[in-house]
Amino acid sequence: MIKNTFILAITGMLAMSTGCHAKFKKAAPGLGQVKTKTFGAPRPTVDLGGSDTYTNDNLLDNVVSAYQMGREAELERKIIMAVDPESVGWALEDGVANGIGDGPPFAWTGDKGRNAVLQLEIQEYGIRVPNLGAQGEFTYVVKMRIYTADADRVYSGRIRCEAPIGDPKVFSRAFGGVNNVRQIKQMSDGELQQAFETMASYCGDRIAARLRKHAG
Repeated sequence: MIKNTFILAITGMLAMSTGCHAKFKKAAPGLGQVKTKTFGAPRPTVDLGGSDTYTNDNLLDNVVSAYQMGREAELERKIIMAVDPESVGWALEDGVANGIGDGPPFAWTGDKGRNAVLQLEIQEYGIRVPNLGAQGEFTYVVKMRIYTADADRVYSGRIRCEAPIGDPKVFSRAFGGVNNVRQIKQMSDGELQQAFETMASYCGDRIAARLRKHAG
């Protein structure tokens, strides 16, 4: 009985894992042309990492944490002033459009008429440093939903896209001494805008690849 129950449980798990995108696989060939709609680009965030790598002293931890919070706020202000969220959303759509093209699993269209729609919700974007002194990363979190022309949802998923900031020296990266703050401060407003748009376009291409995979 125990053995049979175990087999049934495993069978059920396999059915769930193979069937989680079954509706999308079935619907994808009939979607035709799909337009994109992006919304929800929030204010960019900056996370410079903590001090755990260096010390267990609570007082020093508090001092470092307070200092990091101040630098995070400073960089957030710089990025907010430099980066246009609407342009970031357009770059994400461009990445999806270029990645999907004429398909598969469906064709992208710029026509805003009555078509199926790929809805992209940018839930988070900004800069993250895993720990103090490590190389920073651009990071985006995007939720994807696909609706048919009749507003039937056939797909839902989420993706996190990450890519390293700049090109720090190998020596600095190897010894945990990357100065992410200096790298970002040295970037002009135009360079920051271009960097965030490039990252958004890259994430759009990854979304296209994810959809192609899930469509089978």
